[in-house]
Amino acid sequence: MSDSVAAAYGWGDLALGHGFHETAHGVRFTIDEAARREVLSRLLELNHQRYAEEVAAGLHEKRTGKSRGARAVGSESDNTGQMGLFLLSPLTIVLVSMQQILNINSPESFLEYAL
Repeated sequence: MSDSVAAAYGWGDLALGHGFHETAHGVRFTIDEAARREVLSRLLELNHQRYAEEVAAGLHEKRTGKSRGARAVGSESDNTGQMGLFLLSPLTIVLVSMQQILNINSPESFLEYAL
């Protein structure tokens, strides 16, 4: 994460501590551990805020008589095709990408890793 990205989120107060730091994948040029934990904490908080806004807007209303399982993008029951991907917030995309990169299989594991 660069200082510009942090500023775009409104996190100008966050000292990222860029440098070479030991990670699970060896020494990498990245933000320091304290900043990493703070970024993940703030992203999680922002994700909860966005979800609450989506619920208030009626985007997560319960469906009646349908399975709770996710539909595959591009399936017959999904008329949006790949356009459905654009309905995700940038934060959701970042969190899902982080989950895939880190090979984390459950939200609980993600929180343990993140915090």
